[in-house]
Amino acid sequence: MKFFVILLAAGQGSRFGADIPKTFVSLQGAPLWMTPYTVFRSQSWVSRVVLTVPRQYLSDPSLDALKQHNDLVIAGGDTRRASVDNALSAIASQLTAEEKSTSFVLIHDAARAFVTPDVLTRTKEAVVKHAAVTTAIPSTDSLVMVDPVTHRVERSLPRQKIFRVQTPQAFRFDLIEQAHRTYKGNPTDDASMVEPLHPIYVVLGDESNIKVTYRADLSTAP
Repeated sequence: MKFFVILLAAGQGSRFGADIPKTFVSLQGAPLWMTPYTVFRSQSWVSRVVLTVPRQYLSDPSLDALKQHNDLVIAGGDTRRASVDNALSAIASQLTAEEKSTSFVLIHDAARAFVTPDVLTRTKEAVVKHAAVTTAIPSTDSLVMVDPVTHRVERSLPRQKIFRVQTPQAFRFDLIEQAHRTYKGNPTDDASMVEPLHPIYVVLGDESNIKVTYRADLSTAP
């Protein structure tokens, strides 16, 4: 049984407002992607991490840190889905057909830099049991569906059934590979691609596992 990690750091992060991709912005003296990478790499059960970065950053000196663990850096695609596709292909080349049915992959946005070891442990245990999981946290806000044209409230949503999705999302390898091969349309995330093929189960995330979108979000760094 093997556990792979796809760490997505190829986005430009235009809302962050930096001259470089936000995952390469410095946080405590290292690029932002290094924070979640270090958490994943501290888990003894992680077989290999595949980091996707913008093509022009493939020679960035900070990436030398992955060599000591035999981890892999590859160029991301033009979309999140394309980046995951590239990473899945890199992992698939290392696995036999039998290994694909007994291996798992955790897919995580590097911009969610403050993921905790507890979340990773819960995700690992849940994906072995369920084959397809996403981290999420219960909504503390009341939510309504709104007509996008008239702005009229169409209906209130039962808060106890509403969760806010985070990453990592984790899947048995052959399942996520099939989803990427067969899904049509524009997915919101990998779980939405797997959903037509297999039930998705929720793993409790963490309020600290925010997605860094704006500069002010870095102030939440532990």
